[in-house]
Amino acid sequence: MGFPNTKGSEQFAILASTGLLNAATGQTTWVALGNFHRMLALIETGANAVGPLNAQLMQAQDATGTGAKPILGVNGTPKALTPIANASSLQALIDAAIEELDTNNGYAFVQLQIAMAGASLISGLLLGINARFEPANLLNAATVAQITG
Repeated sequence: MGFPNTKGSEQFAILASTGLLNAATGQTTWVALGNFHRMLALIETGANAVGPLNAQLMQAQDATGTGAKPILGVNGTPKALTPIANASSLQALIDAAIEELDTNNGYAFVQLQIAMAGASLISGLLLGINARFEPANLLNAATVAQITG
């Protein structure tokens, strides 16, 4: 259960965005995740998207993507969508925890990657959830222009 007097914008931060793309692929920048306990990727497609939709969370050792590899869940499967055949006008989420990063080998950076069969309207956000130090909105990406409320 949450805290009823806490603003939603204080509970998560927008860490990175693909921006709105008309492309077959897109990805966020590599972002450090050390200030959060969890992350959430939000993927969205527009009308007439050319499916299937594939998306996954990747991890790396630095902000340039050194040693990039998929984030694996506790069951050993990648943190990725099962391909979605009819991908027009939908949203999908990928949830992960900081403990699923390979921190023993120096992995601390995360990237969202999206792929479609052909050029489509796609966008993705990588959110940091449950900040180690609140409010989380102090850790928003520089592209977050305004918070109202």
